[in-house]
Parts: sequence; C-alpha cells; structure tokens
Amino acid sequence: MVIFNDIHDRPQIIPQLLYRHGYTGNKKDYDFVVFNGDYFDWVTPEQQIVDHLIKPCVDIFGSELPFLLTQGNHECRGSFSRHIPAYHAYPDDKYYFPFVRGPVHFLVLDSGEDKTDDSVEYGGLVAFDRYREKQARRLEKEVATEGFKKAAFRVLLIHISPYHSGDWHGTMHCCEVFGPTLNKAGIDSQISGHTHRYMTHEADNDHNYPIAIGGEPLEGMRTLTKLHANQKELTLKMIRDDGELVGQFNIPRNNRSKQ
Repeated sequence: MVIFNDIHDRPQIIPQLLYRHGYTGNKKDYDFVVFNGDYFDWVTPEQQIVDHLIKPCVDIFGSELPFLLTQGNHECRGSFSRHIPAYHAYPDDKYYFPFVRGPVHFLVLDSGEDKTDDSVEYGGLVAFDRYREKQARRLEKEVATEGFKKAAFRVLLIHISPYHSGDWHGTMHCCEVFGPTLNKAGIDSQISGHTHRYMTHEADNDHNYPIAIGGEPLEGMRTLTKLHANQKELTLKMIRDDGELVGQFNIPRNNRSKQ
C-alpha cells in the first residue's frame, strides 16, 4: 500500500508521486491507497469532493483499487465536511475502526482537532475530548480481540501522532487517552502526518513502536510512504518527491508480542 498525508487540496500531488514512485518496472507497486488526513483545507462545496478527491483517484487507480481517507483536523472544517461519509463509506459511519489487509491488522483512529474544544474557532460546537475518550474505550476492546492478538503485524493510522507532534492540546490529549493502550498492544508501526515535517522515530521510552510522520504538500517536502508486508516481514519506506529515501523501517514478525 501507499500512504499520502497533508495534500491540502492539491490533487495534482497524487499523479505526481504515484507516477514517480508507485511503480516497479511497468507495474503498480501497490494495491491499496491511504490518504492519512488533511486531504482538504476546508470542505465547503460538494464539487470540491468530486474534483479534488473522487475524480483524481478514479482517473489513476480508483476504478480498480480501493482507497481510504482517514480524518485529519482539516476534514473537520467547512460547511460540507459533515457530508464526507456520503461520498466515502466508513464502517458504521465512524472515522475510527479496524480493518485487515493481507497479514496486517490496521487500527484507524481519528485524532480530531488540534486545539481545545472551547477555542473561539469552533464556536462551542465541538466536543473532541469526549470523542477521543470514546475512541479510547473502543480501542481497548479492539486490541483485546483474538484477531488483533494473532495478526502477523499491527499498524496504526492516525493523522496527529500522539508523540513528536508538538504540545498543542490535540496531541497531548491523544497521548493521554491512546498512549497507554497502544504501548501495551504490541503495535508494530504508526503512520501519521500533520506536522508538515517528514521524520521517522525509532521506539523509545515514550512509545515502544516506531513512528513515521510524512511531509507537507510543497515541492521538495512531499513524501510518499510505501508499506509492503508478508507473513514474515513488514517494510516501510518514506520517499521524498525527488526520489530520496528519507526514512525506512524493516520490521520482522515479533513473536514476543504476538501471544
């Protein structure tokens, strides 16, 4: 699979990165595409969803391969944002859910907005703290399932990383409500965006799994993250738009955490 993040209403990035780095020889090097948050700036008219998301995907790969749009903080903004699920289906109409692709059990979490709920920008209309707490309770149940425990690999997709994303409220609250469960769950890797600074972080005392954070939409800072997995190994590569490899994890199946 390939993962984009922080496109911010620049759909031309999709063909630019896929045609440069999404092929091995003459064949597509992916069978699944993820847009890991902040695909849009503000979601205002319906035509924006058609012209900036649906049509570019269908023109390149969407008629034959599936794709997933996770919610970033910018997908929460704009008068048409609440209608996204009418154009891109989600399990139970929720932005947080598990799914399985090949040997990987994926967790999708919605990190919500980055500011406090009482910030003037939201006009008293949001409750992201309670929303993240609700997700945390669902996360605890999911990581306790046999399917999750027995998976060859476990990967988290979340737009705002609970770690290495600054000290704004959204980051800190994600760390508070998701962090303890994720550290106990045997996560193999986390893939995020939001900071607009591409970086990979090895496991440390705060998070016991590696984290990849993609770049921004401007030329020279854009990244495409490629994830390949079989039953024995998961490989993650972060490639800058000029072809430079700027991050890589080679993760063998870890039987210690697959009890």
